[in-house]
Amino acid sequence: DAVVIVLMLGEVPDRTVCLAECRRVLRSGGVAVFAESRRDADFIRLGDLRELVEPHDFEFDHRWGWSWEYTARFVAS
Repeated sequence: DAVVIVLMLGEVPDRTVCLAECRRVLRSGGVAVFAESRRDADFIRLGDLRELVEPHDFEFDHRWGWSWEYTARFVAS
């Protein structure tokens, strides 16, 4: 059970609805992975991503990469 979102969350008009749907389709313990790059005009910094994702019953698990280009994993509570 996983959701993978690569370089597109910044383009979503209603991120709250998108993230709520991600959580809805995942069982507890499921994984949501987000990839971001500053090369994308709608880049989301990791701290901002955490503020968006964690209220939807996700726990931050791990980040790979640099502050300007990373992949972050969250686990559904």
